[in-house]
Amino acid sequence: MKKILIATFILCLFFGKESYSAPEFYFTNRDASGGLFKIDGSSKTASKIDTITAYHDFDSLSRYGTNQLIVSDVYGAYYSYESPAKILVFNTDGTIDSTKTISTRSEWAIESNQGNGDIYFAPYFTGGVRKISASDGTESLYAQGPYGTGSCFVVQRSDNSFYVATYSNIFSVPTISTIYSIEGTGGIFWSVSVDSNDNIFCLISPDQANNKITKVDSSNNSSIFWEDPDIRMYGFSFNPVDEFYYGIGKEVATGDFNVYRFNSNGSASVYLSDISNMPSYLYLMDFVVLEGNGSSGENTVPEPATIMLLFAGLVSRSVIRFVKSRC
Repeated sequence: MKKILIATFILCLFFGKESYSAPEFYFTNRDASGGLFKIDGSSKTASKIDTITAYHDFDSLSRYGTNQLIVSDVYGAYYSYESPAKILVFNTDGTIDSTKTISTRSEWAIESNQGNGDIYFAPYFTGGVRKISASDGTESLYAQGPYGTGSCFVVQRSDNSFYVATYSNIFSVPTISTIYSIEGTGGIFWSVSVDSNDNIFCLISPDQANNKITKVDSSNNSSIFWEDPDIRMYGFSFNPVDEFYYGIGKEVATGDFNVYRFNSNGSASVYLSDISNMPSYLYLMDFVVLEGNGSSGENTVPEPATIMLLFAGLVSRSVIRFVKSRC
């Protein structure tokens, strides 16, 4: 029996779930001296990885494919520090893969969930959604929204429907129907994201409200996903690889920055503690998770049903051998 148990354990490790590398964390800082940053999971240190030396003011950050990042340089044309406005596609080492020149200030840009490389962004002044074609780089109006509403975020659900968030409301476009509004004077949206089940998550500004994340499910019913007045969460992102949610936040009492991991019920635990070398001033920081390129991921033991099948198979073989030896 002891040999059977040992053999079962070895088979569990061998036939365990496919391994994946530890997630990598990136964030942007919208301060004039900010940029694109990466958190090293081993040293728990944040470092600026882009090499842009001219004035830049990065805002939105989102995944582009599996190993690239989309960044909006929102204040380029608006404040005339750099013109025209641009959307940048970064490699994970901080180098720029491509630059998309756009007609108006963009607060938020995402890749199409079709996986064809098209980029959609929210024009701040005109609302709605605009599209940048991956095939020829042309920009066009994709869906009109309420004009002059201060479009700050855009997300796309699996049915290809788009939703635009202003400072305190989320609209569907082009139908322009409100699906969620922050109640009273409870702050503004700090970030808006969507997971693989079409749940939309809204991080409420920690500067103007108790820090909380609201979940708007696929039927547009809203509920509080997470809330903790002792932590100021500066960014929140879903990782489709391991299907966990991650956020970067600061403990109010100590000032320590941590990366937190959330399960689907909103329960949070510290994933990386005491991140060092964080920017001294954080303004409208955004945060995203990519699957890592390292080898820190490990095979996991299969679920109990799989273990029982393996165990039963080994026991059956032992019984057969025992019966044959007695015949």
